[in-house]
Amino acid sequence: MEIVESQEAFRFVEGKLRFSYMQYIVRDNNILYLGKWANRHQAPRALSQLYDVEKLRTDDRGPQLKPSWKVTLGQSCYIKRQKLFDYAGKLDLERRILREVETCEIIRKHPHPNIAFYYGAQETRGRVSGLCFKRYVSTLLDKVNPQHLNKSTFLLSGRPLVEHRMKAQLSRILDGIRHLHSLGLVHNDITPDNIMLEEDGTLTSTVAGMLGKCFETPTLKGRMAGTTLL
Repeated sequence: MEIVESQEAFRFVEGKLRFSYMQYIVRDNNILYLGKWANRHQAPRALSQLYDVEKLRTDDRGPQLKPSWKVTLGQSCYIKRQKLFDYAGKLDLERRILREVETCEIIRKHPHPNIAFYYGAQETRGRVSGLCFKRYVSTLLDKVNPQHLNKSTFLLSGRPLVEHRMKAQLSRILDGIRHLHSLGLVHNDITPDNIMLEEDGTLTSTVAGMLGKCFETPTLKGRMAGTTLL
């Protein structure tokens, strides 16, 4: 048995968040399984040790391609695929991928120099199996905060890797966000980890999985509130 991915699961007990179980995705005889494991500190060694085990179906889970969507071979680009845990018990996965493709199609038809360039969808057996974006050099976070210091420590460090031209370009990111708003879209997670750098230092906001349509309730992420860009 090969452990492919793992994550911790928590639940509230008397108002406090407590560890509940480990969740594992394992490969056994070339088949993926999802299962639970109670021991937080020691990994399972065999499939038989897991409980609530079920096969993890990943094939043909994306939406069927529409004629109006751009299809690309995905060469020399960043391909965004679903994480394996996204396939676990999520009956609305196809609908969520569908919404993301339709949103990216709007951006493809109305590009902006400071919004990540979307090439099109990757196709497997007539269904969407990935989304293809321009590949960038690094994230703004990796560039200015390679040690991934927390916000207060980063501010106290004096931010020695923050260059003046980076600050000057933040207005361009704002222009990109305004462009999204003009298309009826909102970016739900503007953070340094979601701002990319091109080879010439140009800042670009990535959009993969982070866009919603105006008047929809966005999915809040842990780092949304109070993020320090630079």
